[in-house]
Amino acid sequence: ASQRALLAETAHGPAVVCATPAGERHDLGLALASVLLVLAGLRVIPLGADVPAAEITAAARTASAVAVVLG
Repeated sequence: ASQRALLAETAHGPAVVCATPAGERHDLGLALASVLLVLAGLRVIPLGADVPAAEITAAARTASAVAVVLG
């Protein structure tokens, strides 16, 4: 299963959007942070690497995220 699917299945707490901004292609640290946030009880919405700012903002608003984590 994909990282997104695994994180979505464990979603129960407040939402946190995790993304690497446009121009950045490395998201290993972000993946690690996502796992730690899930273990802390947060619902992680992983957007991946090289994500445009508008997409990050839209995802945060849609999910009523309490935080946005940028890698």
